[in-house]
Amino acid sequence: VMNAYALSQKQDSVVQTRRLLMDLIQEGRGKFFETHGKDKMNAHPFTIVLKAASNCKTTESSEEESDFGEESNILEDPYTIALETYLDLLDDKFDLGVRPDHFVLAEMLNVVAKHTDSESIERRQRIEEVFGDACSAGQVSSLVVKAMQSACPNDIILADLLRLRGSVASIESVNMFPRQWT
Repeated sequence: VMNAYALSQKQDSVVQTRRLLMDLIQEGRGKFFETHGKDKMNAHPFTIVLKAASNCKTTESSEEESDFGEESNILEDPYTIALETYLDLLDDKFDLGVRPDHFVLAEMLNVVAKHTDSESIERRQRIEEVFGDACSAGQVSSLVVKAMQSACPNDIILADLLRLRGSVASIESVNMFPRQWT
C-alpha cells in the first residue's frame, strides 16, 4: 500500500505514506517484534516514504482532494516529511536497529534534487550531509553516485564532493573511491 501511494504522484501521497510508516512502526512494536524479532525490520519502508517525496507532483496550491473524498489542507510539504523521515532513520528514533542503506541515501539525494533550488545553499549542504552519511556508512554505491550526479548543480561541486582530480567524466567505477566508502 505504501508503494502504491509512493507511485501515485498525488500531493497527499507523501503524507499518507508517512502515516502508514508510523502505523507499521506502532503496530510492529507489539505483535510483529514479539513474533519475528527486531532484526526483521529494514530500511525499505523508510525508502518508500522518500520515493513518494521524489515522485510527488509539486504544486503551488496546498489544497487538493484526498483519497478520502474531502479536501485536505496539506500542512507539511513533501521535502519536510522526507527530511524528517530520513533523520528519524539516521538517528534510529524508533529504536528499530535499522540503518540507512544505499537505496535510502540515493532516494534522499533524489528528494533534494527535486525539492531544492539547484543553486541554493540548502541543496549543497544537504548533498554534502547525505553523501557524508553514505561515506561513513560504507554505502557509496553506483546508485548513490548516480543520484549525486543528478543532484549536484555542476560538475565542479560533484568532483569536489567525490574528491576527484580532473574530470567527473572519468568516474569508471565505485572501486576508485576509498574502500571505507563502499
